[in-house]
Amino acid sequence: MKRWIWTAVLLAGCSSFEQVIVDARAYFNTFYNLQSEFNRGEYYYHLGQYIKAKSHYMKVEAKGSRILQLHRDSRFVDDAIYMMAVSYSRLKSYTKAEKKFREFFTYFPGSPLRWKVYLEYGIMLYDMKRYDEAERYLRQALESEDRRIKYRSRLYLAKILINRKEYESAIRILEELLRERAENRELLLTAADVYLKLGNTQRAKELVQEYISDPRISDSLKNSALRLLALAYIKEGNYDEAYNTLESMVVRDSTPQYFAVRLEMGKLLLMKGDTQGAEDVFQYISEVSKDTAKFYSYYYLGLIEENRGNFEGALSYYEDASKMGLRIAQERKEALVRIKSVENETDPVKIYRVAEIMYLNMNKPAITLDMLRKVLQNSPPPWLEKKTLLFMTYIFARDMGMEDSARYYLQILRNKYPASIYSRIGETYLSRAPWYRTIQE
Repeated sequence: MKRWIWTAVLLAGCSSFEQVIVDARAYFNTFYNLQSEFNRGEYYYHLGQYIKAKSHYMKVEAKGSRILQLHRDSRFVDDAIYMMAVSYSRLKSYTKAEKKFREFFTYFPGSPLRWKVYLEYGIMLYDMKRYDEAERYLRQALESEDRRIKYRSRLYLAKILINRKEYESAIRILEELLRERAENRELLLTAADVYLKLGNTQRAKELVQEYISDPRISDSLKNSALRLLALAYIKEGNYDEAYNTLESMVVRDSTPQYFAVRLEMGKLLLMKGDTQGAEDVFQYISEVSKDTAKFYSYYYLGLIEENRGNFEGALSYYEDASKMGLRIAQERKEALVRIKSVENETDPVKIYRVAEIMYLNMNKPAITLDMLRKVLQNSPPPWLEKKTLLFMTYIFARDMGMEDSARYYLQILRNKYPASIYSRIGETYLSRAPWYRTIQE
């Protein structure tokens, strides 16, 4: 019945009987189905059910092409081009999408749909990281009288500011939208993420909690929100709540997402100081997972063994992790190989170079100090002895917080090389230490 009412309205607005026939055929043969598929795709897309949305968007291409081929003279051509452009954009077929958007601008510059097209083209440009172009089209969309179009334009303009790291400007726009009670779940997570960047974890948590209370959102979107909430707890140092939040995520056993969550939980256990618990989690992932989580678990198992001083065990894990091309694992493996290469080394220059790698690449101040002591034991030339004494002064002052040791090695440096600039630099290191007191001559 509704379809016939729509047809009557359509006929009443036509300028000729021939146009009535053209539009009626286009509507009943193709356009009705095209619009239905597009609307279903949009519905599922905005709920985060992307697989369901994809199947509908793919049908839009075929049905829209039929309108353009068989009903080019109907009044539905601009609608068809718009829906095809947006569907391509959602499917990340950006080349096809851009072609359709440009086609719309060329042939239908005065269409009532132009505000939606400005908005959707701006969003696609944002997704493509073409932020300056995106901003231009989003600002054009702001001229629309449609409240929803203006709202989404402002949301994405705020996102552009976020990418420029202009967080204060972005949050002003987002808070305005929140005060207007704009109903969009994306807004809540975007604002929560900015508040985290600004250090306001309490506000971030409130927004995430509001987001996940919506029963309509998909499990994948809920899980993304819970990860953001866990990050807020981590920034507060509340590792137990962060762990519990991750544990509450809705994931199926043995899926890539399941192992990704388990990996995060293992990392949290390391932060909490529960090395054995973390090791159990990483071992489980390494044995069962078949995706990238397996190789990251090898990396973290390598870190655990390295911290225990078991370099052989660490090397084995880093080797396994490197097979996936993990650069961080490869770097640590190479550093450990260099450490082993100087176990029986007596050349102080070679030992010093490895000590630098240990400190700069691996953040191992204690092991670095052991190697620097070995440099001093092997009669280094004066230029290297000065650098070594200065390096030890720096580590004791800045990393270890050991005032007496820092002063001890600085005093050796000053006694042996009183006119050296290294002595003055060492005094600067001590002056910036939290426990600094004036050095007595």
